[in-house]
Amino acid sequence: MCICIYQMAYDPIFTLLPYPGNVMDRRMGSTEIPASSISFANTFGVLFTVAIYDFIVVPITQKMNRPISMTLRIGLGFVIQIMALVSAALIEMARYKLVQSKGLVAKFNAGGATADAMNPAYTEPMSIWWQFIPYFLTGMSEVFTNIGTMELFYTQVSPGMRSLGTSVYLLTVAVGTYMASALNMLVTVASPNDLWVANNPLFGHYDWYFWLNAAILTAGLGAYVTIARGYKEKPVTGAEQGSETERVQLLSVMTRGPHTE
Repeated sequence: MCICIYQMAYDPIFTLLPYPGNVMDRRMGSTEIPASSISFANTFGVLFTVAIYDFIVVPITQKMNRPISMTLRIGLGFVIQIMALVSAALIEMARYKLVQSKGLVAKFNAGGATADAMNPAYTEPMSIWWQFIPYFLTGMSEVFTNIGTMELFYTQVSPGMRSLGTSVYLLTVAVGTYMASALNMLVTVASPNDLWVANNPLFGHYDWYFWLNAAILTAGLGAYVTIARGYKEKPVTGAEQGSETERVQLLSVMTRGPHTE
């Protein structure tokens, strides 16, 4: 269930950030990039973290004879994902302040029923490249939590149960996605007159929604730490070990990017 909570809190970065991105300054030189394209930072975060982990962290911890346990790796991913959600919330807070200071809401309302939030007239003077931070941090958290969870389900069960263990991991992804949808619906029902996740990114409280997810994930981390502290890992044989790059490749084949927009 703790991993399902992580998957739930992982989801808003990819499903929600593109909406405010559409009304931010999307210029890159003389061209304007699509809001969803900034999610490339997630892949960059994965590649960066894999390289640092494989070539720096692992050799150092092996020399110290203190390898990072799978449960610790998963917990680190929780912490990094909380940082990603907090960064997204702070970015949204700054964006809403700009919306108010520039009078964009009044300007939009003056446009009447034909006003379109995607019109360049309502573009906010805040670069979409700020969204690089939460996407990048989410990529880092994947390397620790998703790959650590996959490794846990694969190496800590008997050989005959490994296929089932892998299936359980994929089940956490599916359940987490459904939990994210349920949370979105609950928030919508609870705030009918002042929607948190409004269709128009000039309105709403996207920052509150990110804070809510960060709070839920923090509670999930607390539950995870309580459980993990009493768990004793089974020694992993040499045949079961592999580089971080190999595990990333296996994970990408298994999931085929379920959260990629």
